[in-house]
Amino acid sequence: MKRFASRPLGPVMLGVLVALTGCAGAAPQSPLEAVEAAIRDAPAGLDEVRADEGIDGFSRHVLLVLVASGDELPVDGVTETLDTVGDVLPEEYDSVHVVARSASGDRLDVDTALESLGFSETYMVSPTRAHITASAVRAFASEG
Repeated sequence: MKRFASRPLGPVMLGVLVALTGCAGAAPQSPLEAVEAAIRDAPAGLDEVRADEGIDGFSRHVLLVLVASGDELPVDGVTETLDTVGDVLPEEYDSVHVVARSASGDRLDVDTALESLGFSETYMVSPTRAHITASAVRAFASEG
């Protein structure tokens, strides 16, 4: 009769560990992933829209980088992007920061496009960078 203790337990423990890790479920989705999925297809006039996140003190924000096809930021592309982001913007975020660049990498003004869209809760850091409250972006999306 063989004794149980004489058998190596390594393979058994490895099998148990592998089986249990499959039961843990999917990893929780990052709030930013919803925004990234929504902007995957850039609207007309924009070559690319990228999203990142950041923290200013206790405030969490989404940073949108709009890459224009030409040398000017198309208002229609900004409209579609903010409408799309506002539809999916998670509650974890307090604001959306917007910057724009041309395809060649030059900074573009965002102030004119945002003013034409009527954002009243916008803090213009400079003509090339805007901070918009999350509530204003969500309201903009619900109007469209």
